[in-house]
Amino acid sequence: MVYPQQKPTGLIRYLLLVVSHPVQPNPRQTFDFLNEILPELKTQQNDSTKIGTLWVTTPIGGIDMTAKAIEAFGVGVVNNDLYIYRTLHLGLHGGDAKCLVVYDKTAGL
Repeated sequence: MVYPQQKPTGLIRYLLLVVSHPVQPNPRQTFDFLNEILPELKTQQNDSTKIGTLWVTTPIGGIDMTAKAIEAFGVGVVNNDLYIYRTLHLGLHGGDAKCLVVYDKTAGL
C-alpha cells in the first residue's frame, strides 16, 4: 500500500475503524466519531462506501490495518492502481483508535 504525504481527496471507498477501549462503542457513537474525524464523509453522495469496525481491548499498536482490511473487505481493497490509503491514529478517553481510509483515485466527488 502506498501512503501519500498530504491528505488525499476523492471518493472514500473503504473505511476500517479499529477501537481499543474497555467499553465497546455503540453504533451511534461509532457513526458520530467517523463523521467527526472524516467530515468529507458527510458530503459524499455515494452509498458504495464500505465501512468496517472492530472493537478490541488489547493495545492497538500492533494491529496490522492492511491485514484487517483484507479480512473485512477481501483482497480487492489492496490495489495501488485504484486506491490511495491514509491511516489515522487517534487518542480516545481511556483508549485509542486507528482508522484506515481508502480513497478511489478514479472517482471524483
